[in-house]
Amino acid sequence: MSTKKTKQNPMHQAIGFLARRDHSVHELRLKLRKKEHDEESVTKVLTELQSRDYLDDRRYAQMMLRHHYSRGQGPQKIRYLLSQNGVSNDIISEVFVGFDEDWFALAKHVRHKRFGNGFKSNDQSEMFKEKSKQMRFLMTRGFESDQIQYAIEQIDR
Repeated sequence: MSTKKTKQNPMHQAIGFLARRDHSVHELRLKLRKKEHDEESVTKVLTELQSRDYLDDRRYAQMMLRHHYSRGQGPQKIRYLLSQNGVSNDIISEVFVGFDEDWFALAKHVRHKRFGNGFKSNDQSEMFKEKSKQMRFLMTRGFESDQIQYAIEQIDR
């Protein structure tokens, strides 16, 4: 007896994906194509979902921005993730303009959470190494240079 599932209706699969979390149009297209649905039916399904407001890149971008901000990730990393998921630069810019959180405070919080107060050593060369390590950490988290500089300047000496 074969355990292979028959190919489901692309609309049902798309709604199933969206029931779990929001997706970008691009991301949902890739998932449906991976399930071996033809491009024409995928496009038709995506158009229908957008007309019903089940699929919205702006809402997806807002959700991703809030989610990644709460995980301590900076604006550069979030912009990159959104663009990788096919969200247009215009929508990304709009969402960031409407976002009211403080990136500087987040960078300070993330640095403090990872490294604590102050430096471990009073030796200048050791302090420089620690400072460099902390700056690299914040860069990999996607913070911008002025946010990183602010977080480093706020270290209790």
